[in-house]
Amino acid sequence: MESMSDRPRTGSLSRAGGVVDEFLGDVKDQARDIRTQYIEKGWNQTRDFVKENPGKTLLLATGVGMLLGAVLARRR
Repeated sequence: MESMSDRPRTGSLSRAGGVVDEFLGDVKDQARDIRTQYIEKGWNQTRDFVKENPGKTLLLATGVGMLLGAVLARRR
């Protein structure tokens, strides 16, 4: 007995499945492009902020480090 997946696809349902598969592939590609674009944009904005405001960046990093240290110290 042959399984359903071994049978050749014919008919309107298989065509609809092919269209859905193609659409989902396009959506995945678009999502990947958008994600890459926003990651690059965010990285560039962060890098520019750090270059323009080294003092604020150092204070922010120190504050975050102290906050994480306090949280981790309370866990013990």
